[in-house]
Amino acid sequence: MIALAGVIAPSAAAAGQTGLCVTTSDTASGPDPAVVVVGPDQRPTHPLTLDFGRCMRLVVSGTGRFRVEKLAEERADPVTRVSELLLSEPLVRLGATFDTGFRLGDVALRAEYEHELVRGALSDQDRPAGRGYPGQGSSDPVLRKANLALRLSDVVGVQAGFNTSHWGLGLIENDGAHEPAPGDTRFVDPRGGDRVLEARLFTGPTGDADFQAHVALQRVLQDERILREGEASRDDEPSVRAELGLSFGGSDLDRGELHVALRRDEGADGSRARYGIVDASMTFGVDMEEAILLLEAEAAYQHGTTELAPTFLRVKQDLRAFAWAGRTSYMLGPLSVSLDSLFLSGDSDPQDGVVTDFRADPNYQFGVVLFDQIVAMQSARSAATATDPSIGAPMSEAGRLPTEGAPYDTLAFFPRVGYRVVKGLDLYGGVLFAFAPVDPRDPANTKLSGGDPRTALGGASGGYWGTEYDFGFRFRALLAGSLLTVGGELGLLDPGVGLKPGAAAIADGADEALRFGWRTFANYDF
Repeated sequence: MIALAGVIAPSAAAAGQTGLCVTTSDTASGPDPAVVVVGPDQRPTHPLTLDFGRCMRLVVSGTGRFRVEKLAEERADPVTRVSELLLSEPLVRLGATFDTGFRLGDVALRAEYEHELVRGALSDQDRPAGRGYPGQGSSDPVLRKANLALRLSDVVGVQAGFNTSHWGLGLIENDGAHEPAPGDTRFVDPRGGDRVLEARLFTGPTGDADFQAHVALQRVLQDERILREGEASRDDEPSVRAELGLSFGGSDLDRGELHVALRRDEGADGSRARYGIVDASMTFGVDMEEAILLLEAEAAYQHGTTELAPTFLRVKQDLRAFAWAGRTSYMLGPLSVSLDSLFLSGDSDPQDGVVTDFRADPNYQFGVVLFDQIVAMQSARSAATATDPSIGAPMSEAGRLPTEGAPYDTLAFFPRVGYRVVKGLDLYGGVLFAFAPVDPRDPANTKLSGGDPRTALGGASGGYWGTEYDFGFRFRALLAGSLLTVGGELGLLDPGVGLKPGAAAIADGADEALRFGWRTFANYDF
């Protein structure tokens, strides 16, 4: 089952009614989060907390993670062949939050800090040259949060500084910090996350519905869906956004969000994109006493113009792209049954002056092998071949072809089943069916074929990415309130016609055999 829990800012109204400091909201839904090894706590807490009374608190938090990932073998040519590559990926985050609570009456101050001190990927094996292959992210420390908020009761507040960004289910804005809850059957191990430097005016939460609203001006520092890492950190390549956000429900079973944003991105050569984004998400929960039904959905639309899309044309193009994500979960005792759906519009003609492909955030993971590994490696190779002088005029903005693990151009369905074997141990598995609304096409191979869609391996393309069989486990233990999670996930991909190899790739050793990849991880959160 899914345990629903979230942090709610203390409110003067709540304190006046109850005399209690309300900082978290735990429902009775879901199984016990973990097996208790040490200490009295039955749910994860922050043991490094100083309580000064009347909700004034200093909380020190952190996370340490270590993942070992085996990439599925992918043969394209002798230069970019990936075989039996193991990646070790450490991550360390340290943060602190200070809130004056009700010490200052109706006025409250809140300060947040979070730094990603260790990150990146290690391997003692050679990795393919070129941008966008798995394991090629930066290892430099990153400041995730450093902001200060001043609020007057629940009426109005202002906030400024560095912050992370997350909308709805995380389809297009994802902070890389949303772990699967106990009983959750998703195959997710997030890294990185979207970051902004912002000034924000907000109100709420107010009323029984916990209504909240904000307007913000933001400098986008990292958006893993659009910007390549470090691209927006240089002063001559600004990406700015004005955003309106509305939400209700907080951490309740029934909740929703609406985000409307105007955005401008700029490349190193002065090429620009100007567009609007509308993103809406909803969650409805039905409590059946012994069972819970959750219905979740997120839809997004982009509309504007862009000079930053990969194309052989050197003109400004219209941007019209749509995405949808849905999740249905039914939880009864130790049993969880889920069905995820995902639609991301593709682009049938990169030369028609209209960009319609929509790429999800890389942290909105859908399976283990297909998008995270195979499509990531093939799209990274496409970035190199699309600028090869042998095909004629090179593709502009080819550096934006790598998906970096993000799903794109797909209509996918992912039914899964999970079971709580013993307290703290979840087993889960599912089958991913990934269609392609637009036949997957490698730019160089398609151009050389005269326009007929060709895959990254040179085969005649079609509208099916493949079928993936995924299995996983997670074990959670509480150590004096800190949470230790150990798990593993593996995937077997049966490639579809969208990944079909051509004659040249077959001669070089490529085939249509099953692709196998896995990852193991150990996370410690305090």
